[in-house]
Amino acid sequence: MPTLASKFEKEAKKGLVVIGVTDEDEATVDAWFERVRPTYPIAILKTDELEQAFGVRGFPTSGVIAPDGNLVYAGSAYSVESALGDALKEARKSALFPKKLDKVRQSLTDGELGSAYDDVLAQVAKAGKDEDLLAWGQKFQAAIEEQAVAAVERAKAQAEAGLVFRAVSTIEAVTSAKTDFPVSEEARTWLAELKATDGYDDEIKGGPIYEKARDAEKERDYLEAVKQYKAAIKKFPESRLAEASRERAQEIIDAGLPGYDPNCGDCKDAKAACKKHAKDVEL
Repeated sequence: MPTLASKFEKEAKKGLVVIGVTDEDEATVDAWFERVRPTYPIAILKTDELEQAFGVRGFPTSGVIAPDGNLVYAGSAYSVESALGDALKEARKSALFPKKLDKVRQSLTDGELGSAYDDVLAQVAKAGKDEDLLAWGQKFQAAIEEQAVAAVERAKAQAEAGLVFRAVSTIEAVTSAKTDFPVSEEARTWLAELKATDGYDDEIKGGPIYEKARDAEKERDYLEAVKQYKAAIKKFPESRLAEASRERAQEIIDAGLPGYDPNCGDCKDAKAACKKHAKDVEL
């Protein structure tokens, strides 16, 4: 049976907008998002207005909102072959936005911010008397420019946290774009200053080791994760990446996770390595 995520991921590729909704705290959602890497955004709602509108009785519950704003389905997330499927077909009859912007949407889905910006500016320029295309194009343009600003801020935060290699990757979505964003000059200046800092090369070289550690965490192989973090610390001891690696490795050790076996019931219950599987690890 298809999961809610896999079902909606397929529908998203057909042009539908998929949004996950929860009332859980931000830290819990961030941890889940980092582990699962869903292809759709997650909104955190602090009120129960949406639950009331959907008539939620259990979880997970799905809802389909048609382009005209009407709720055309609310119910089981697993009724994908019956009522939910019918609602999706019905909602798809009218486009959410002009088809000429499909390429822009696809570029955004693929993470190609620069291409999306080029495409939307081209569509806005030739919209002429097509008021619908012009209005939607301008909305897309504003949203993409906001994403560029967010990318710069995210890059700065990553660098501040010692993840310089991630910061470079993040901000290059802005600096490498063919057409300048309003924030492009600021991004280039900041990136040049970052590259001029002492130890920059070590920060970049250590990135793949850090990512191996993060990948091991996603697989819940915390012993391997600590091993990779220690490798980053040993190889680039004076780097900011070493500081970030040491901090994260210590968090894993303090949580009692090294040796955790995802197939062990005792480990699952404890949310840490049980006595049988626990491994003593020190930095």
